[in-house]
Amino acid sequence: MDNHLHALVMTPQPNLAVGMQRLNGCYAQRFNARHARSGHLWQGRYHSELVTRDAHLLEAIRYIALNPLRAGLCDRPEMWRWSAHRALVGLEPPGFLAVTETLAHFAANGGDGRERYRAFIETAVDLDRRHGLLERNG
Repeated sequence: MDNHLHALVMTPQPNLAVGMQRLNGCYAQRFNARHARSGHLWQGRYHSELVTRDAHLLEAIRYIALNPLRAGLCDRPEMWRWSAHRALVGLEPPGFLAVTETLAHFAANGGDGRERYRAFIETAVDLDRRHGLLERNG
């Protein structure tokens, strides 16, 4: 996204706001210095939502994966290079992402977590296209 980001973050302590303030502040300062800019980078203030149910977690994962498509920035989730989706489907190394932990939620009832994740996202993409919520770019 060009004016905001989505992140699903698990913290062992209730200090997410402090971490986000540091992340956003440091990133903005470095970005602005590198591009000779000043001011805010993101469209609005940081917002968080506590995820306490598995169903909410899965919807948050799907929302984040589909957000660039729904914004018309790419045709397929794996085309958005800044998304964790690429690591979750095995196209990139996980780096700092909790790929194993995320895929474990999809494998909880048996089956391959990566394949079940991929099907979960593909079903949503297909439904969005059928309902005219996504347009093909090209």
